[in-house]
Amino acid sequence: ANMRWSILTPDASAWWDLAELRFAGRASSVIVHEGTWQLCTEPGFRGRCAVFEPGRYAQLASLDDRVSSMRQLREPR
Repeated sequence: ANMRWSILTPDASAWWDLAELRFAGRASSVIVHEGTWQLCTEPGFRGRCAVFEPGRYAQLASLDDRVSSMRQLREPR
């Protein structure tokens, strides 16, 4: 099933443990509107991680359906 999930944050220190949001292991694509984001397969930004700049990512490669934590690394310019 296609699922849309949006996050809006003005705070560059924002981070999420997706298990707390009942969303861990469910992301298979991402759209980054602004800023730079790090997504990781384990809580607390451990495991395999990847950084995403603004753009549309239809697939997350080795992170598909495995993302458990995410955080904004850089605010938009």
